[in-house]
Amino acid sequence: MKVDVDFKELATESILELIAEAEADLAEYRAELNRRKSDEILKMRGELEAKAAALGVSLEDVLASGNKKTRAPGAPKYRNPDDPTQTWTGRGKRPGWLKDVADIEQFRIQE
Repeated sequence: MKVDVDFKELATESILELIAEAEADLAEYRAELNRRKSDEILKMRGELEAKAAALGVSLEDVLASGNKKTRAPGAPKYRNPDDPTQTWTGRGKRPGWLKDVADIEQFRIQE
């Protein structure tokens, strides 16, 4: 709602009253918004629980599934010739022993 007010014409006390009214209206609006949001969340939760029950599982089971994305450990592709226990899969950050190497293919493990 737009209110056309010439603040130059108002006394300081009147301006402070307008500010207080606006802050009260804003607080009331935010409270109503939070109530609506809570109501919508409860409604959605009920709908999701009903769908999960129809599938024979709990909502917690549905929410827990797929949370953890696990990747199988990769097979080593590169080996340090100075220390054969040090290998690298080619994933992630380069290890220190390969950091300054221009052509890493010389360290590739032959299959």
